[in-house]
Amino acid sequence: MLSKDVFEDEFRRTMEPEAENLKTIRDHLEHKYLQVHETLPPTASSSRLGVAIERDNLQAKTVRLLQMVRGALVHFSLAIHHEERRRHANREPGVTLPLQMEEIQNRGKW
Repeated sequence: MLSKDVFEDEFRRTMEPEAENLKTIRDHLEHKYLQVHETLPPTASSSRLGVAIERDNLQAKTVRLLQMVRGALVHFSLAIHHEERRRHANREPGVTLPLQMEEIQNRGKW
């Protein structure tokens, strides 16, 4: 899902409920105009060229997107770990060099 856009029509039933809205925001940030307001005035309207959004709403959507990306990275690293273990089990005996990695504390969980 993250390798393409956040929202794809053909996967509509299995997507995150906010995916279409996130795609609209991303499109307007990259290609058009996004109006960010502290509080949305009654005169603010969305059009084909611009979308109006409250700052708190944009912040909440950004945090949700970061959570989705973090989850995707965790799943990706677990898939790599699984594949490396599978390859190690099927590897012919020989010389292999160990790779030492330091543990990094995760202090910024949401």
